[in-house]
Amino acid sequence: MLREQEMQCTRAEITKLEESLHSQEQSSNDKIAHLEKTNQELRNELVESRRAANQKVATLNETIKTSGAKDKSSSSKIVHLEQTVEGLRMQLADSQRKVDKKDDIIKTLRAFVRANDEQHRCEALYAAGRIHDAAELLMEIGDIGNSEARANLRIVDWVHEFTHRCATSLESIGDEVLKTTQNDEALRAYSMALSLGSSNPKTLLTKWASTMLVRGSANEVLGAASKFKLPRFLIHQAICDVLERDGHVAEAIECLQQMERELVGDKGIPAEQATWESGKEFQQRRNQA
Repeated sequence: MLREQEMQCTRAEITKLEESLHSQEQSSNDKIAHLEKTNQELRNELVESRRAANQKVATLNETIKTSGAKDKSSSSKIVHLEQTVEGLRMQLADSQRKVDKKDDIIKTLRAFVRANDEQHRCEALYAAGRIHDAAELLMEIGDIGNSEARANLRIVDWVHEFTHRCATSLESIGDEVLKTTQNDEALRAYSMALSLGSSNPKTLLTKWASTMLVRGSANEVLGAASKFKLPRFLIHQAICDVLERDGHVAEAIECLQQMERELVGDKGIPAEQATWESGKEFQQRRNQA
């Protein structure tokens, strides 16, 4: 059903969506340009302040030198001039700090504007039934986790929620098209859902592995799974489960033995130990068979 909705999106709707996205992008670009202009004006002011301060410091230094040479008793005047010079330097440093602070604020705002715009783009694509496009855009902006915009909890919460929504929809799309034996489309949907990060990766990984094994060997499937940020033992076990289910016991045992060799000496994460132990029991059951 979801796949049908995606494919039935009319050309007029797509055109309208593209125009809306372009308008949003232009609006964000205008906001960023305004921020950058403000930032540049601040820096220009700092350059002028630094130039004026340097000239004044040079004049004061020359006055100090002249006063010291002409009148050895003018120490109090020299001290006052030196204090004035130091005061100018402190003012200049303070101005630099203020500009840097504003620069940081502008940088944060720029990141937030982009993140907010990309959020609207993702939601618009999703609403139009273009789930794959929405997911691809979400993957492109995955670096938001390292940006200043991540400080905004609303954006963080949205990324988490939208990732889950896309992954769930993609899994449903994969299930639907698989019923019509469209293996390539199903693989595309399952792969993207796994790349996004499913809340139930084991079930989704089993579906993906099952579809992949229709046309490839266990080793080929293992190689293709390397693009997913998942524990290797989880990938091995999903493949073994599918091989066992389909009656390929010898290949399942070989897959588990390869997992054992691959992970030998790897202490892993404590939480993974139970899964690893169940893998060993899985191997024993097949050995008994």
